[in-house]
Amino acid sequence: MSWVLRNLQLSLTALALSVSATTATAQTEYVFQPTEGVHDWNTPENWLGNGALVFVPDADIVAGESAYLNTDAKAQVSNSTTPRVSQLNVNRGTVLVDSSGKLETFVSAGSSGALILVSDNSRLEVRDNGQVEVGTVLSSIGDLHLYGPNASVDVAGDLLLSGSVIGAHISDTTHGQITAGGSADLSGTLLVDVSGVSPVLGMTWNLVTASGGIAKMFDQIVVDNTPPLTRGLQFQAVENGNTAQLKVGNTLIVTVDRQTGDTTIENPIGSGINVASYALRSAAGSLSPGTAQSLNDSGVAGTGWLGSPATANLLSEVKPSSTFTLGAGQSVSLGNAYATGVTPSNEDIMLDFTTTTGEVYQGIVEYSGFLNDLVLFVDPADGSAAIGNLSSAITPSDLTSYAVTSAGGQLVPGNWDTLETSGEAGSGWDATPGSTAFLAETNLTDAHLFSYGTLIDLGQIFTPSGLEDLQFIYTVDGVTTQIAGSVVYGAIPMPPVGLPGDFNGDAVVDAADYTVWRDNLGAPDESSLGGNGSGGGGIGQEDYDLWQSNYGATALSGASTYAAAPEPTASVLTALLFAAATAFRRRQSCSDV
Repeated sequence: MSWVLRNLQLSLTALALSVSATTATAQTEYVFQPTEGVHDWNTPENWLGNGALVFVPDADIVAGESAYLNTDAKAQVSNSTTPRVSQLNVNRGTVLVDSSGKLETFVSAGSSGALILVSDNSRLEVRDNGQVEVGTVLSSIGDLHLYGPNASVDVAGDLLLSGSVIGAHISDTTHGQITAGGSADLSGTLLVDVSGVSPVLGMTWNLVTASGGIAKMFDQIVVDNTPPLTRGLQFQAVENGNTAQLKVGNTLIVTVDRQTGDTTIENPIGSGINVASYALRSAAGSLSPGTAQSLNDSGVAGTGWLGSPATANLLSEVKPSSTFTLGAGQSVSLGNAYATGVTPSNEDIMLDFTTTTGEVYQGIVEYSGFLNDLVLFVDPADGSAAIGNLSSAITPSDLTSYAVTSAGGQLVPGNWDTLETSGEAGSGWDATPGSTAFLAETNLTDAHLFSYGTLIDLGQIFTPSGLEDLQFIYTVDGVTTQIAGSVVYGAIPMPPVGLPGDFNGDAVVDAADYTVWRDNLGAPDESSLGGNGSGGGGIGQEDYDLWQSNYGATALSGASTYAAAPEPTASVLTALLFAAATAFRRRQSCSDV
């Protein structure tokens, strides 16, 4: 439609509606009409201005025309003919600029010339050779995504992305860039999605260049749909002059043993890292300041480290006077800095460290050993599953019921080996009719103790290679509330072999095991010794000798060996032997009656 006809319709519409002077043609806002799906920006029927005008907004034809989206639909710009508007506001919905599409805002008839993503439901996608040019300011608390090496966003003024998501969808050794004539506030989330290229140490991509400088860098990096990097590498956001870059760099790893609490910081790959300070944090209070070892005390990282008061939430040290370099393949111990028996919900350790040149990095946290929980182990390859307690650091659970659920219907009830039929958890179990969404059993008369090393097979209850959406819930004796257990996918682990002398199954040979032996001395079989007796039939002197020779031993997490410890002292043995003799005489006198 010609410029003359368009202005004529605008004038007639304004007259018919008796609009005020403030609704002049210079201030016409066009609203995108589709409510779902993908629709062409350049189709007039997709727009409505002032409640009656059906045009594609274009401020080159009528000054001041702007565009507004508040819909679940996606407005697609793929036309090389530039739709220039005086302002673009996206309250809800997506603007997609792809192929050879170009979208431009500019100052017109007193309008701002800005592009504004108003809410966290608003999104701008620039793909392939798509271009976006903003006449003044680009402000966003929504999502701004660039796909591929040729997408571009050029902002004449400031780039204000505080609280927004900036998506870098990388498919090459270079990536599309955002440029700004003013400064750039990037204090939102950087979403990294890499495909089509294999990231290696040292790779760098320019993301944002601002002539006025980078005012604030990204608050956090989230990696999605990207193959794992080599151990010890991570994606890092760095500032290089006026450019914000993404690079693949090496970092520190803190390894934490769930059962022993042993904590180590290492640099597994790349060049040496000059460490000026470190901070180990846990909001849940999962640190153990009493058993942690500072670098200054151990001397493994030189002297001159100054530590803050250690708490269950923070262990930190700084080295202000000299440099410490942790080379590739080197590690330093922090002792048993992690509290033993921490449940999965409280596994929140974080490692921050600074370098001698002032950079701040977040390390990688790796946990070793079995989860400190009653676990549903599931093998996704063949669908087999088992309930087990393979952690020596927790109090064994007296199981009274359990349920396995699948919102996606991934269960196979026909393969379910119930506790009711197997008898592996004693008697009294009642199984519900199974379904693809729900399997459950309850014991109203008894409870089964899941002592350390217990692993009970449930059969092939999971659809092989199915959606991994299982939930595991259980109850224990004496507790009325349900407990959300852990689900671990992978090969079903082998339970650890028994720990000789550990008669009560708590993964340590100590005085409590002597009490079990004493109370059952003379019994005709070893059923009360948890499978950790001498194997000689009844309970007698040989079981005591076994306990004595292994006194102090503890089970190693997931291992088939045990750690030796000193034998009981002479005073302990004397007291226990006296009690044993008394118990034996009482049993003898009872048997003579």
